[in-house]
Amino acid sequence: MDCSSIINGLQKNECGLEKPHFSFERLLLVRHGQTDWNAANRLQGRTDIALNDTGRCQARQNGQRMVAFLSHLNEDLTDWHFVASPLKRTRETMEILREALGLEPEGYELSAQLIELNYGAWEGRTWQDLAREVPELIKDRFARPWQMVAPGGGESHDEMRARVVEWMTTLPQKTIAVTHTGPLRIVRGVIDTSMSDDEVARQVCPQDQFLNVQPDGFVWV
Repeated sequence: MDCSSIINGLQKNECGLEKPHFSFERLLLVRHGQTDWNAANRLQGRTDIALNDTGRCQARQNGQRMVAFLSHLNEDLTDWHFVASPLKRTRETMEILREALGLEPEGYELSAQLIELNYGAWEGRTWQDLAREVPELIKDRFARPWQMVAPGGGESHDEMRARVVEWMTTLPQKTIAVTHTGPLRIVRGVIDTSMSDDEVARQVCPQDQFLNVQPDGFVWV
């Protein structure tokens, strides 16, 4: 792995818009590994689904990639903070990740601010199912994804952004966090303010890479 190009290749914010002040030095952000619902393209949201075998392999590989990355930085992990969303898939990913880093599986905190967007009555459904049942609603959702709130108690993107930004402003210097697609998108959108809200909501977040974030940019590793 060419770690120097990764470390030095951070995407810079080019539009100069104001954003919250962040005091952290580096944030390594991991999306949980694959679940059976991911494989079936089902909306998970807050539904508590465990990893499948592919997801466990992805978590282990991310840990191994992180070992090489941190070794290049000469980091020994003693002053790193570990935190995860409280759902099964993120906790299991974190514990596999920590084992790959040579740490005890436990020894991390949980934060509800890192939980996935609540998809309300849509959880467990596929977009294909919903497109057949409520085609105009789903058409509007894909045209303006940031504005759509799922029925049955769904959370808005504005609400998710508020909790994730609050979390980011309280981070210690060095943090490794395991979360979901929604919060990952928010972090990228907060750092790169050149993206529109709808562009933020459309970002793809892989499960076999982690995001290296600094206050002035980010890059997938």
